Amino acid sequence: MPFTVSHAAAALPVHALFRRLPMAALMIGSMAPDFAFFVPFAPFRSSTHSIAGLFTFCLPVGLVVWYVFLRWMEHPTMALLPDAWREKLIPTGPITLRLLGLAAIGIVLGAGTHNLWDSFTHSHTWVTSAVPSLRERQPGLGGAPLYHLLQVASSVIGLAVLTMWLLNLRNRPMPEAPFDWSRADAAITNGTRVMAAATLVFAAVAAAFGYFEAYAEYNSGIRIFSFMIGTMTGFALAWLAISIWVAAKLRRARDVPQK
Repeated sequence: MPFTVSHAAAALPVHALFRRLPMAALMIGSMAPDFAFFVPFAPFRSSTHSIAGLFTFCLPVGLVVWYVFLRWMEHPTMALLPDAWREKLIPTGPITLRLLGLAAIGIVLGAGTHNLWDSFTHSHTWVTSAVPSLRERQPGLGGAPLYHLLQVASSVIGLAVLTMWLLNLRNRPMPEAPFDWSRADAAITNGTRVMAAATLVFAAVAAAFGYFEAYAEYNSGIRIFSFMIGTMTGFALAWLAISIWVAAKLRRARDVPQK
């Protein structure tokens, strides 16, 4: 499958068309069909990557992930960013019914982009069934079918697009009413950022090799797939833990009287 995180790149043009939809909800939705790979006893891929799955799996699970992100991760993550990025960002306000509705729409639309993308990069989809050339094996490229090569290429392109988007955030115009990040300045040091980055890398690598070894008796394709799932699982859990830690630092800084 295309790398799950790469799917978030599809949220960018959707957000450009529908500015009111929360970017976080669109990105989470764009990855939601693959969340079944991370959840014990989740439905099969065929269920989550379907029209019905948009509403029976992607929407409820996506809303839970979106809430966790907003409640415990968004503000601390922004606080960790260097000033050039952080000063351009404003944390999401209170979760209202209107925001919840927009998030639900964003998650479903994002999940729809995921399924559309996958229809070009998997066998036995409506696109690969309608376009036989996508199933043709390419002798000069290891004999892999064209749809599989599209998986790899689109994963790389998606990550490149996301990287460029993140780097360009610093070039955004300043908000009309910038958020007051003075408490973050008092709580977050470069040492904090280095520790957070090192923890993310360590957790992702450790989980990746843990998953890889756990499937030692399986073929290389399953082991590589498990390696990628482990990488994302370790990264996500470490990100949540770091966010909780940073949030505690921000609370302590808030409680210190200003001079």
